[in-house]
Amino acid sequence: MTDERLSAEKFDHIADQQCWRWSSRTVQAARASLVDGRSAAAVAASFEMSRQQVYVLRKRFLDLARKAVKVPAAAFMAAVSPDWNTALVRFEPHIRSLIRSGYSPAQVADYLKANDVDVPFNELSSYLGELK
Repeated sequence: MTDERLSAEKFDHIADQQCWRWSSRTVQAARASLVDGRSAAAVAASFEMSRQQVYVLRKRFLDLARKAVKVPAAAFMAAVSPDWNTALVRFEPHIRSLIRSGYSPAQVADYLKANDVDVPFNELSSYLGELK
């Protein structure tokens, strides 16, 4: 088995994100092997499991690590402001009402400008197409 190791920070991130169904004993055994670098025999003895179980546990955790989301949506949203689309979503009921009443996309653009929302016309047209 490879001696692949993980930092404590990366291990905790993956365990929090991916291992919510694992028992704490299983997570602790994986940590002992992957973060602390303890041998399979030592981990097996400490957690009353076979060395084979330790190897399987390591493999499963490392597979999860390879598939893990690197930046959760909440962290991304905290760091990056949304673009124009949120303004349009905020005005969606009004935009729908204007369209139902027969206003053209150019008139909807004028309505948005009157509300200090400046959206490029091609983006507005795309958004209106998605509303239908």
